[in-house]
Amino acid sequence: MKSKSLFFVITFLMILSVGCTTKDEVVLDHPQKNLNLIEKKLDLLSVTQLKIPLQVNPYSFVEISEWYDSDTILLLKDENAISYINKMNLKTGEISDFFQIEEPIFSVEANYDHSYFAIQTSTYDLSSPLYFINAEGQMVYKLSDIGEEYSLFWSPYNSDELIIISFLPDWEFDVYQLNLSEGRLAQLNLDKTYFQWLTKDEVAFLEWSSFAPSFFAPIYKHNLVTKTTEEILEEVIAFFTFGENVLVTISVDSLDAEQSIYHFYHDKNLVAQLEIPTLNTYSEQWWIPFHQYDDNKHSFYYLKPMYSGDFLDYDEPFELTQFNVETGTEEKIVDVGLQAPINLSPDGSLMLYGNQFEWLIDLSNKTIHSLIE
Repeated sequence: MKSKSLFFVITFLMILSVGCTTKDEVVLDHPQKNLNLIEKKLDLLSVTQLKIPLQVNPYSFVEISEWYDSDTILLLKDENAISYINKMNLKTGEISDFFQIEEPIFSVEANYDHSYFAIQTSTYDLSSPLYFINAEGQMVYKLSDIGEEYSLFWSPYNSDELIIISFLPDWEFDVYQLNLSEGRLAQLNLDKTYFQWLTKDEVAFLEWSSFAPSFFAPIYKHNLVTKTTEEILEEVIAFFTFGENVLVTISVDSLDAEQSIYHFYHDKNLVAQLEIPTLNTYSEQWWIPFHQYDDNKHSFYYLKPMYSGDFLDYDEPFELTQFNVETGTEEKIVDVGLQAPINLSPDGSLMLYGNQFEWLIDLSNKTIHSLIE
């Protein structure tokens, strides 16, 4: 199925992430502004046993792409038209090869348990191959010639399964379901570009009205086995899900409200509510801060602005904040000077931060460290 839909260029959820998306993804994904420097109150080695900062070649370094495990990161570099992904152990300083290919690598994205990694690339003929490798760095599946770029939605319930949105020329896109262990790729008859997993067999999306454009839309769920679809919640601005059957919706009392209201559901039951200052974009895109969720600690981490106001005019620091969904309590971790992506380590003890993940936040002692020398 190929369907046409007007889409917006968004700077963001969930990775994803792709720069071109439809209105289905109202989450303002990865806004990159406020390029002021973080205060260098680092005390780099006095508070940690980690072997940082890392010594890298500034001419070949591209970014720190992803966590490999709770002690190891994946570093992307480019040398002589070859892209290399190295594993770098933060405790020992050991560096080892993981994957390489003669194509520019745009992104590396792990599944929920870090047993598979999706690698988006591009070639000179714009075929944009998409590779899937296992934890040993071995390729297990390759997609090519189905799109120019992709949005990926890994299932938290099946580590080898995901939804792929393949963006095509002329505003078209296709939707696929991929099972890596079975090597099975199936095209889905769904004309949405933003999905979240609700259960092992169900995904959810926003059902936007094509007749009355609005900031609000109801959430629908679709069963991938029975092919049935039904509404589950009335109109919201945006939503996302995490493992352990956690659903988060975002709403406001009015479009000029200074606070966005986040409702947390577990197994369909409302368990917590959080208000976050709103930064107004004065556009059809609603600002949502970078966020991560720790299933084990039932904690929602997000970059909280000091006050509500205009997105383009805001130049104050952001507070990395931990919200405990079980107790309803908030705790400030550390101030950061940049609204930039965050990425929680698998064990929930550390967090990558920055447009190149060039900073490391130690959540236990609330300190921030430069990863790159």
